[in-house]
Amino acid sequence: MDTRKGRIPLLLASLAFIGCVPPKEDPGDEGSSGDDDQEESAEGQKTSADDDDDPSAEDSGTSETSGEACELKLSEEGAILVDAVNNYAFASTLSVSKTTVASRTLLDFDWTNLTVDFIGHALDPLTDVNLVSLILWQLPYDELVQRINDDNVDQNAFVVLATYYTDGTRTTADVEEFTVLGAPIPEDQLFEYLDGAMYPPTTHTYTVMAATGTEPGQGTRMLALIEPRPDETNTLISLEPDSTQLTYTADLTTLQRFKLPAITEETAIDWSQMETNGLGHTFERNSITDIMIARYDLTPEELELQFLDIELIASDMYRAEVPFGEDIALSELTNEAGEAFSGISDDGTWVLALTCGFCRNPAPWFLTILESCEE
Repeated sequence: MDTRKGRIPLLLASLAFIGCVPPKEDPGDEGSSGDDDQEESAEGQKTSADDDDDPSAEDSGTSETSGEACELKLSEEGAILVDAVNNYAFASTLSVSKTTVASRTLLDFDWTNLTVDFIGHALDPLTDVNLVSLILWQLPYDELVQRINDDNVDQNAFVVLATYYTDGTRTTADVEEFTVLGAPIPEDQLFEYLDGAMYPPTTHTYTVMAATGTEPGQGTRMLALIEPRPDETNTLISLEPDSTQLTYTADLTTLQRFKLPAITEETAIDWSQMETNGLGHTFERNSITDIMIARYDLTPEELELQFLDIELIASDMYRAEVPFGEDIALSELTNEAGEAFSGISDDGTWVLALTCGFCRNPAPWFLTILESCEE
């Protein structure tokens, strides 16, 4: 699976649910209504006629197409600043199955039945699983799952990280085939790592992760937990389509839509003023690795229900990698045919997303609905 399409590098996401979505405003409720509208209309006609005769009358900057002028916030370099009011909110709950296994025993791993990943996308267990990782964490089960859900796992919190590279030829492996930094693990040391008494579940957790790609911690398609016990005889760990389950909510309707003027070669987006991302955590500018603008033949409400497929169901999509989290000219975004992004149309729903490609949480840090405006 291409990690730029249907991304979900590791696993996922949380944040507090943003609450109920307020009812949409009736267009007829905007401004004055009834007799007031007629009075304002008549007065507006008089003002318009007066303006035609008055050379000092100012152009409002609005157009029949956009309905209002752009009110852009610009950086010192002239890039358009995104704001927290434009950002969506995402919340999720992660649950991971646990398999009890024999302590201090050679274990077998099997992902033959892993035909669907944890977000419901199909995968080939032979060709799509390139890396299986076995990690011993210095965290108890509940805390680890919550930290993964919150994308808040300290990389120094593990005791050992062992990896097995499948080379697209295997759907099973035994623990002796795993290596640490490419080196085999001596059997006596391996048994120590798999000792449930030495690393008790009250303070430690073992995870097994199947991933697309060869970078540990990225491209994870499924996660399972194991617990060694001295009274257990089972030695098989199977990764199944339901080993990890994710429930989520995404709010794309209560945000303030982001106004986008006609695109020039210099039109750029700047996120340096963002303090909190859509997951409720600190927004680190240099963590943004990817920018996407896409069009959907769906309403924002319909997109909320298919949010984890947002990179798979677009009718049009333009992307670009971001160098070191710096702002980027939108004309540098291209579609699969290599065509440059030239602006949004009035049909469908247009979305702008900023993503941290190496983060465990697959949800974009910033995502907004775009709306055209006139400068």
